[in-house]
Order: sequence, then structure tokens, then C-alpha cells
Amino acid sequence: SRFVMFLSDNKLAVTRLISEYEKHQNIIIGVDFDDTINDTFNRGNLGISVLVGMLRKLQSEFNCTLCVWTANVNEEFVRTTWSDLGLTIDYYNESPLKLFNPAKPYFNILLDDRAGLDSSFKTLTELFIYLLKKKVSCS
Repeated sequence: SRFVMFLSDNKLAVTRLISEYEKHQNIIIGVDFDDTINDTFNRGNLGISVLVGMLRKLQSEFNCTLCVWTANVNEEFVRTTWSDLGLTIDYYNESPLKLFNPAKPYFNILLDDRAGLDSSFKTLTELFIYLLKKKVSCS
């Protein structure tokens, strides 16, 4: 049934993200800090380095905007860690767009260990693969 497909397939999310990137030649990526790009609580998240590498390329080669969105109160630590990872914080606890409700942050995609990180990671990876293939075919 259609409902089961919606629950088990991220094609809609991937298609939407690619479409948004193509329209703007940029997407806004919200990124949580603790246990998303930093193993703050030593849970052994081995995927962090893959995610960071992908974010670095998306920012440097594909004009993506990175917004750190965190509850971590040590802003200096967060900024230093991002810098050490080779990432630039475009926005810190804010998003560049204010739509409809300015209190709600706007991101094309949010990477957060408490908000479906696995699914959003897979969706972002699909966009990344699409962009890499497009870059190769254009060169």
C-alpha cells in the first residue's frame, strides 16, 4: 500500500532535496552537534567521520550552507571542534531564512541524532552521490 511505501522509502525526501538544490544551487543543512558530528557522550558513533567528510565536500564544492543547531552551552568548544573538523559554521543556532513562523528554524534537511539521523543521513548521501555524478559527467 501507499502508506507502507511512505514509511519504508525515502524517494520523496531525496527527490525533494535534489529539486531544492537544483532550484537554488544551494541547500541549508541544519546540523546538531552532540552525538551527531561530535561523539560527545562516547557512544562510539563510527559514522561521524563519514558524515563530516560529506559535509565538508558539500560545503566547499557544492555551495551548501551549514547551520549548527545545538543545546551545547559551550559555544567556544563547539566552534573549535567544527573548525578542527575542517567545517565552517555559516549560522550558529539560527537559520538564514525566516519563513512563516520566524521562531521555527528553516533547513532543507536536519541532521540530528534525536530526529531521524539515519534517515536524513541516507537522504543527504543520495544528494551527495547525485552531485558527484553530475560533476563527473560535466567534466
